Order: sequence, then structure tokens, then C-alpha cells
Amino acid sequence: MAVVNSARYWKDNDRICKFKRDEETGVQIVVKIKIGVRLKDAINSSDIIAINAMKNVVYVKATENPVSPPELFGCILGDHFMENTLIQLVQK
Repeated sequence: MAVVNSARYWKDNDRICKFKRDEETGVQIVVKIKIGVRLKDAINSSDIIAINAMKNVVYVKATENPVSPPELFGCILGDHFMENTLIQLVQK
């Protein structure tokens, strides 16, 4: 008999466009990136973060932090979800 013991859910293609003006030259720098958030949880849906909440976290973190380079922004998002999500360690 098949048993489902985990669930994955995600939000793809969140688009971020951020403008920054260089103070010395007056040139505007435009950074455009696409973000995807994928989370895994136990099949119990009580701890699931809503997909719209994932999108809102991406937008808030983009206003608070630099989005370039994208790898740094990905680490910032990962740290946020790891620090603010209930994590249960299971020993087998």
C-alpha cells in the first residue's frame, strides 16, 4: 500500500525589478530577476505557508535587501525561511 508522508509546494516566477541610482554619475541601474520558492513539509497541512505569503516574503525581502547578485538574495531568502519556519528534526 502506498503511503504519502510529505508534501511539496512552491511559487514560481515571482518577478522582481529594482532600480538604483548611482549617486556619482546619476546613471540608473536596473536589476530584474525571477524567483522561485519551493518548500517541503510533512503531509499535515497545519504548518503550510500559503503561496501568497511566500510571494509577499519575496517582495518584502527585496525591498529590505539587495537583489544583486541573485545568489546572495537567494541566501537571504533561505535564511529567512529557515529561521522563521517550524523545523522538526526526526531521528530514525
